[in-house]
Amino acid sequence: MTEQRIASLCLGKPNVAAILSAAADGPVNFEKEREVLARFGNANWTDGTWKWRLGILNSWLAASGQAKASRVGVRLQP
Repeated sequence: MTEQRIASLCLGKPNVAAILSAAADGPVNFEKEREVLARFGNANWTDGTWKWRLGILNSWLAASGQAKASRVGVRLQP
């Protein structure tokens, strides 16, 4: 299974899809991503855990080809 295939499967997760949906309105920074993810359950994580989790989610979005990820958040591919 390729990295892109795994990433595409992850887009089926509601929290990942919600970040992608939010990015449709413009670039989404880490604070906005945290706000979106907080709607999907326990989000009482340390800043280090947030950085790690958002890094993984952003990597999935980038690997799927749907978005570009950077150190400040994500945005849709042009």
